[in-house]
Amino acid sequence: MDKTLVVLSVIGISDVAMNLTRGWASMNVHVPRSEDFSGFAFMCVFSILVGCTIAGLARFWWVKSHRRRGRLQVAG
Repeated sequence: MDKTLVVLSVIGISDVAMNLTRGWASMNVHVPRSEDFSGFAFMCVFSILVGCTIAGLARFWWVKSHRRRGRLQVAG
C-alpha cells in the first residue's frame, strides 16, 4: 500500500513539475521552424531531467526511511 501511494505521488508531482517548466518555456515563444528543433529538444531533455531528479529524490527518501536501525543500547 505504501509503495503504491509513493509511486502515484511521484508520478503526479513529476507531471506537475514537467508541465510547469514546459509552460514557462512556451510563453510568448514563436513556433520553431521545421529545420530548427533545438528548443524542442532542450525542453524534452529538461523535462526528462526534472522527472529523473524527482524520482531519484523520492527513491533516496524511500530507502532512507526504510533503513534498519541497530538495536537500542540500554544504559545500565
